[in-house]
Amino acid sequence: MNGQLKENELNFLIGAVLAQVCVGKYGVILNFEEEVSISVESSLSINQPEPKLDQLWSPGGTFVCNGVFDFIGNPISEFQIFPDGGLSLRFGNLGTVSIGINIEYESYQICNGSELWVV
Repeated sequence: MNGQLKENELNFLIGAVLAQVCVGKYGVILNFEEEVSISVESSLSINQPEPKLDQLWSPGGTFVCNGVFDFIGNPISEFQIFPDGGLSLRFGNLGTVSIGINIEYESYQICNGSELWVV
């Protein structure tokens, strides 16, 4: 599916456990258990409360979002879809991964088994 996401379409994300983070020069892939993945080609930001940490990565830049590795083995507790199409994933009290939007190109894809959403 292309276009605007609806919250009820992504309820499968709740409880999804982050199993692997793959980092490349122009993209980051978050692989979860149960055949769920999110491929990011736009910006990725990490916010952690303890210790206080705010990090931002953009394609082609040096990967400085090492805080994302702290979320491995933990489930998504809630998510939020922003009006512009951006997505925020909360991992309990550990922190949040937010995915930004690039208005000129595909920003991210979410795969759940054979279902695919492209934003």
